[in-house]
Amino acid sequence: MPLEIQELEKLEVNRMLDKGIIEPSSSLWASNIVLVMKKNGSPRCCVDYRILNDVTKKDSYPIPRVDECLDSLAGGKFFGSIDLTSGF
Repeated sequence: MPLEIQELEKLEVNRMLDKGIIEPSSSLWASNIVLVMKKNGSPRCCVDYRILNDVTKKDSYPIPRVDECLDSLAGGKFFGSIDLTSGF
């Protein structure tokens, strides 16, 4: 990484630390940051989650698509709803 980008990265990290946006971590799950320049030339800090994504267990039952759920209601004659927040 070029020296000028390293200095810019340190400034951005210190700015975010001062504002309380981020906090220091020594966790095994911590991810590195990548500094990306916006079109207007200002820096944007992004988090590189590729290593975390490689060790994350994928859902074996993904969330169903909304259009499939609505299609399953087609032709129904009776619909009901249950409020489970106060159910017994």
